[in-house]
This record gives sequence, C-alpha cells and structure tokens, in this order.
Amino acid sequence: MSAQEKRALLAKLLQEKAHQKKTVHPLSYGQQALWFLYQTAPDSAAYNTAFTTRLCSPVDLPNLQAAFQTLINRHPALRSTFRLEKGEPVQEVQGFQTLCFEQVDVSTDEALLKRIIESYQRPFQLETGPVMRVT
Repeated sequence: MSAQEKRALLAKLLQEKAHQKKTVHPLSYGQQALWFLYQTAPDSAAYNTAFTTRLCSPVDLPNLQAAFQTLINRHPALRSTFRLEKGEPVQEVQGFQTLCFEQVDVSTDEALLKRIIESYQRPFQLETGPVMRVT
C-alpha cells in the first residue's frame, strides 16, 4: 500500500470514528472540580487557555482548517460537552463536532491585540460546546 493510500485510509477511518454515536462517561476528580467552579461562575474566563502565534507567510486556510478538524476528530476530549445526568455531572463525547473556525482580518497590531483579548475573555459553554475555538 502506498503512502498516499495509507493516508487516505487513515483519514477515512478517523472520519468514521468521529461520526460514531455519543458516549457518556463519569467525570474525573479534576473535571468535577472544574465543573463545580464553572457552575459558580459560568461567565468566567479564568480557566480558558489561549495560544497565539503570528504567521508571517501565506497560509492555506482550507488546509489549516482541515488540520484543526482532524485534531478534533482524533481527540475525544475536544468533542466533549458536560451536563447533569440524574443530578451528577457527566462528560458526553460527541460523535462528530464541526470545528469552530473564525477568520478575522485586522489591520493594526492594536486591533489584533484587542481581538485576541476579546476572544480569550469569551467564556465557553460547557453544556453545548465547543470546548475549543480557532480564530
């Protein structure tokens, strides 16, 4: 099997796996603690993690978006939402979740910094997801 055929097969298998049914799992102790904190302050960005980078060359946006979608397809934690079931918090792994990918154009460093801060401070909705955004 050629390398190209192997890549195509792997992509197909990952996509099939990503489209499987939802699964529900109990929370770890760490997840329980964060769920409790989220319940007390759902609009807080205190536990958001941000990563910024400046790309100084042409970017193939469709391929960049596809790479992040592949990342979400491969890692169930990035497709998880959290809810109460019988009074207990649970983690529900979605079978498939479309990447939250937003493209913005900023003309100045000040506008860029403002946009980064706004994006970082926007809270996540753990009940509905997504738990990862790419801007």
